[in-house]
Formats: sequence, structure tokens, C-alpha cells
Amino acid sequence: MRAGVLHDATSTLDDALNAAPAELYWRPETLRLRGEVTLMRMRSRAQREPDFAEQSSAERDFLDALNLARKIRARSLELRAATSLARLSLTRGEHHRAEELLGPLLGHFDEGQTTPDVRQARELLARGQ
Repeated sequence: MRAGVLHDATSTLDDALNAAPAELYWRPETLRLRGEVTLMRMRSRAQREPDFAEQSSAERDFLDALNLARKIRARSLELRAATSLARLSLTRGEHHRAEELLGPLLGHFDEGQTTPDVRQARELLARGQ
């Protein structure tokens, strides 16, 4: 993904999801990353109009990641998924949705305020206001 080989990244993430469907802890992060790669592929084609099917696919992955992270009580993975979903929401002009996703969740992080995930979520929330 970081190397920009997005097709291979998607294939690898799909393989990981299919190889161990019962493994739950890292599944939210794998789903989130697949959503991020989907958006990166869409942006790499430099389309003038957004591809709503790809946006919807990424949004589904982010929502699935968020819901599973909540289910297994993996708060950090929940924050990552919520941040990805909030970022997508902000690109659509849905500022209120981004606030609903991140505001309450950030309230659960008493410690670790300087971690990259918490900082990124706070910065995104501040930009959306």
C-alpha cells in the first residue's frame, strides 16, 4: 500500500480476510486498510467525479471495521476505523457525522493523548468544525 502497488495491496488484504475469517482481533484493521486502499485506487485514477460505488465499498469496510472493533472492545482499532470513516464523511461535507463518530469516542481516551491515532483523530475533528 505504502509503495503504491494498490492492486497487490487489495489482493493481499482480501487474502488475509479470507485466510482466517475466525481471527477477530486484526480483522477490523484489515477491513479498514482495504477501505483505505479502495479510496487510494479511486484517487490514483484522478477522476473528476467521485466513483460512488468505490466510495460505498470503502464506507462498508470502515463500518464493518468499526462495528467489529466495538464488538470485540478493541478501542484503538475502533478509533482508527472511526477516523477513516470520519475522513470520508468530511470529503462528502458531512461534518456532523464526523463529529458524531469521533467526539464521543475520543472521550474514552484519558491516557495516550499524544499517540498518533488520537492526535490524528483530534486534528481531523478540529478541521471538520
